[in-house]
Amino acid sequence: MNKVLDSSDLQLCSLANLEESGKKVAFILGNRPTSKKNLKQKEESLKEFEMNLTPLVYINGEEVLRTGDGQVHLANPTTGEQIKDEDASNYVVIIDGQHRYEAANSLNLDHNNIILMKDYSGIGAQNLIARINNETCPWIASEWAFGAHMFYPDNEVATFASRLAKEGFKSTTIGLILYFRKGVLGKKAFSDIMNGGNAEEGYNIERADAFLTVARDKFEDKFIMKRYLIDVVSDLSKDRGYKPVLNAIDKLTKDNVKKIINSKSDDVENVIRSILSAYMSEEQVA
Repeated sequence: MNKVLDSSDLQLCSLANLEESGKKVAFILGNRPTSKKNLKQKEESLKEFEMNLTPLVYINGEEVLRTGDGQVHLANPTTGEQIKDEDASNYVVIIDGQHRYEAANSLNLDHNNIILMKDYSGIGAQNLIARINNETCPWIASEWAFGAHMFYPDNEVATFASRLAKEGFKSTTIGLILYFRKGVLGKKAFSDIMNGGNAEEGYNIERADAFLTVARDKFEDKFIMKRYLIDVVSDLSKDRGYKPVLNAIDKLTKDNVKKIINSKSDDVENVIRSILSAYMSEEQVA
């Protein structure tokens, strides 16, 4: 086996050490939101031991920008606001340990007891974030949307998916809204985008936005997230296109909506289909 690392590659320090050298902490702009459950678990451990047992992993800010092809930017870990690219050399970027860092701050942990390790892999922030987050605290599919958008904020699928994921939509629902078919948008698709690839063809941002606009006018997001509506809409759109279906949704009365929401789970889609088909038939006759 070839020797990969020398002891000199392993650099440990405290947050206090970094701050004494003039460095401040940053995150990567657009990284996945922290989980309240995960933060609570980290806080409990930090309270017990008064230090983090596993070092946070960081990369120097200028290195993150250098390998980011102009797509990656730094963010203030407290406000989430973007840090000027020209100031990147003043920062170290937490690549692994975002929850531990926030938990330590919330507890006002002594910065001498917040231990960090400089990344020794040299594989770059993009690959490192994807691999570390998926191995230490695996990303669910919708969280991969944040990763894709973080590194490719100009990708319209990543942008749309990240926005809905932040609002609580699962990737399966987001994929249906974007493509009007199942099984397209998931971990692999987001991973491809995150690594510079393109989204599978067939998505329609204009159609997706139109669906959300008319659906949200009649239903709350918590119902739309359940996929009953988009399942029926995507199916009915196969024969006549999506616009007549969305027009039918727009005609739903309060009684129609109440009937749909109060239906048993096994009957919801049939009720939606029946009501929308009736409105579509009326329009066709007219």
